[in-house]
Amino acid sequence: MQRKNRGMTMIELMLVVLIIAILAVLLFTNYWLQQAKAHDTKRKVELEELRKALISYEVDKSRFPVTEDVVCGSEALKPYINKVPCEPDGTSFYYETPALDKFIAYTNLEWASDPEIGRKGCWVGCGPNYSYNYYVTYGMEPKTDFNAVESGNIPGVKPTTPTCGTITKYCYANLCSSCCPGARFRCDDTGAWCIPDSSCL
Repeated sequence: MQRKNRGMTMIELMLVVLIIAILAVLLFTNYWLQQAKAHDTKRKVELEELRKALISYEVDKSRFPVTEDVVCGSEALKPYINKVPCEPDGTSFYYETPALDKFIAYTNLEWASDPEIGRKGCWVGCGPNYSYNYYVTYGMEPKTDFNAVESGNIPGVKPTTPTCGTITKYCYANLCSSCCPGARFRCDDTGAWCIPDSSCL
């Protein structure tokens, strides 16, 4: 007896397409993450090389170089470094030297969950307008806290003011609070700010 050779049903076809789509998304996401981590490793290595070159420059000249000399591709720092390194997109790292004996250089790591961001105190941003999340420095501390409060431990979530207790404080120091906007916030030491905290449910 000969069996009928039936084709795929519409449901089977949709399942195959769905599985292929899921695999494609997973592969793309993993590829993007690996690319981001590779870019970040390059940023960290090159910023560290720049930091060492700037310190050697300061030892010889008793000052750090001016901002105009620390731009992408500049050769003004020879022999300390052949060329000033660049961001992966070809732009300059943000460099400032507010005094002759100190400097700081900022960048943005692409992988927002990199533990280094937390170690630097930059979960909600560092530096001018809190626009960066990684830095190298000598002789100065960066502006790391949003409105001078501890930034918390949830990447990208900024501290905010409590939603109740404007006259009488109901936001008690370092406790999770219903006065904060939703879960995952605790009060800061003063009770004036709600800080992102993943341990608050």
